[in-house]
Amino acid sequence: MRSFLEYCDRRGELAVVDRAVDRHLEVCEIADRVMRQTGGGKALLFTNVKGSAFPVAVNILGSERRMAWALGSQSLDEAEQRIARIAEIEPPKSMGDAWRMAKALAGLRHAFPKRVGRAPAQETVAPQVDLGALPVLTTWPDDAGPFITFPMVFSRSPDGKSNCGMYRMQVFDSRTTGMHWQRQKDGRRHLDESARRIPVAVALGGPPVLTWAATAPLPPDVFEMLLAGFLQRRRVPMVPCGIHGIGVPAEADFVLEGWVDPDDLRLEGPFGDHTGYYSQEGMYPAFHVERITHRKDAIYPATVVGLPPKEDNWMGLATERLFLPLLRRVHGEIRDLRLPPEGVFHNLVLAAIRKRYPGHAHKSFHAVWGTGQMMFTKMCVALDQGTDLSDTRAVLAAIDRNWHAVRDTALSQGPADTLDHAAACDFGGKIGIDATTRIHGEDMFPRAASDDGPSWSFDAASHPGVVRASVPAGGDGRILLVQIAKSRAGQGKEFLKSLKRQHLSSRILAVAVFDDAQALESGGMALVVGGANMDPSRDVVVLDSSRPGKALGFDCTKKRADEGYDRGAWPGIIKQDPAVVARVDGYWKELGL
Repeated sequence: MRSFLEYCDRRGELAVVDRAVDRHLEVCEIADRVMRQTGGGKALLFTNVKGSAFPVAVNILGSERRMAWALGSQSLDEAEQRIARIAEIEPPKSMGDAWRMAKALAGLRHAFPKRVGRAPAQETVAPQVDLGALPVLTTWPDDAGPFITFPMVFSRSPDGKSNCGMYRMQVFDSRTTGMHWQRQKDGRRHLDESARRIPVAVALGGPPVLTWAATAPLPPDVFEMLLAGFLQRRRVPMVPCGIHGIGVPAEADFVLEGWVDPDDLRLEGPFGDHTGYYSQEGMYPAFHVERITHRKDAIYPATVVGLPPKEDNWMGLATERLFLPLLRRVHGEIRDLRLPPEGVFHNLVLAAIRKRYPGHAHKSFHAVWGTGQMMFTKMCVALDQGTDLSDTRAVLAAIDRNWHAVRDTALSQGPADTLDHAAACDFGGKIGIDATTRIHGEDMFPRAASDDGPSWSFDAASHPGVVRASVPAGGDGRILLVQIAKSRAGQGKEFLKSLKRQHLSSRILAVAVFDDAQALESGGMALVVGGANMDPSRDVVVLDSSRPGKALGFDCTKKRADEGYDRGAWPGIIKQDPAVVARVDGYWKELGL
């Protein structure tokens, strides 16, 4: 990692902060400001973190350029093409084809990790286990404590298959952390299948491609270090841990060796997560640390998650581009895919498909919901091949042109991310929007013509309880956001059901109702809050189905116990402590960031 940061520094992509800063909230506030800069800001190296001898690196992968460099390429397009050459191999029909196939397959020789006996990661053995010696960050004021946020967690299945995943780790005391193994994760599967204490090793740092690979949505039992080696064109050296022999990257900065017991469950959370909300507390296994080793020049890696944009936006972009060729191979109709940052990875997927038969778009919804971690996707929109998925207006125009609210909306249910607070725990609703062009064999409902008048019309004064209404910039007048003063159960859906088409411009495709003023700040914020607060199986209303309509209503208000919500208090949007903001304001200019 040190050499990667030096590489970034030579290219103007690293900022060094020598001023003394506090690991409690202060590092987060500085990093958050940088991450919100155009293009993701620079990588940050904090050399003077109070109470720790180790420097802290944040936002390592927080730009498209740095993300590509970490993957061993100069651009994400180049990395995508390398994956595509492997994914799209066909039996050769000529000597030229055979030569091209041989060149593509030659890169696979780097995929297989190699075992080494000595490693920089084990240069220093800590004289005693003390997690307090590591500069573990507390990022948001209502976090349950400091969390390790950039770990590579290595475990083995009962039949000896290795897995590496990234799971947040709340520090409970000097020797124990939480292990946020959700039910659907491979690490938790290893624990459940073993039904007894299992050895676990946690690596921090090393070549950044390893950290990204830990997040990659690979099929079960495909070892993430295979992908890392292929991408960096160099076999990943692995060294066995001294206590239990689990292999870890030899070039890591820190290694924590220990074990997890299925019978030792502890209350973990809350934690300010990538959803923009505090994820709810729950019972998770504890990780018991028995030994800590590290490089002599170790750098502690961390990331900050929360309301986008953050570093994980660029990691998600890499995942989107690199796994698209593999998704095409399995589901041939999907030609392009986009995970908008405001959709926080699992709330919204846009898919451009090559449509061949009636209902093909509906097949694509289920293809997305049935593929790996995409099973958590809450909303999927299918569009014609060639649609520019990065152009919001083009997407909305396609929905306006092709979609009918009753005919072309699919509702389903399935696994939900535990972090999705709007759903029942681990199970929730899903919605598919078919915005593809109609073909022979599909119902051809008459389309209501858009009016030529104002982009929207809505008389808030005629609706008691409405605080304000707005149309977000960039939405081309097709989305209406409404804030209400919610005081009773069901009020959000009552408002939506009260709307009639004559109250709205025919341009309106969707109405989202909130009880949070922050949601109306921008279209991006509305998507973050709306996606987080809405469960399609409970919160979607068709507006005026008595005629060929084009609008859906979304109840994005906070749900109450008397509405059947039984997961405790509705979590709050993440905000930094004003005192910390003011403190950083006092010296911000001197940092030169």
